[in-house]
Amino acid sequence: MVELLFWRHAKTESGHPPLTDRQRQLLPVGRDDAREMGRILASRGLAPEVILCSDAVRARETADEALGSLVPEPGRFDLPELYDAGSGDYLRVIGVYGGSARRLMIVGHNPEIESFVSRVAARDIDMKAGALAVIEADADHAGEIGSGTAMELRTVLVPSRLRSS
Repeated sequence: MVELLFWRHAKTESGHPPLTDRQRQLLPVGRDDAREMGRILASRGLAPEVILCSDAVRARETADEALGSLVPEPGRFDLPELYDAGSGDYLRVIGVYGGSARRLMIVGHNPEIESFVSRVAARDIDMKAGALAVIEADADHAGEIGSGTAMELRTVLVPSRLRSS
């Protein structure tokens, strides 16, 4: 069994010129949420071996804030194709970069992450900024995962400030 962690980047500033969408940064509350999620992952034994991260600033900052809590520090690939990836793209990059990992994280964006997680769960899943879904995939390692791989949503984790909303 492989665990796939799909993490929607944490809370970010609104877009405003001259920044492009890819250049948007995390808000202080987003940084706090990302650090908290790193601690949650570490305390639950969910530290990934590999992180596949969108190359957008806010996604990279989300991963960066969590890294201080993750031991050993996972390998990481910042990938432009995850900026606006669809489900097929997720499966392709997992197959290409996942290798022998048994726990792999993707840090990306909505609506793509929400759509992917909802499809796996066979119901609508609300992936607020900073939410992380844990999906089990029927494979020996991440490099085997493809479109025919059976997957099941195990849980969705959210920062504490979002638990009551």
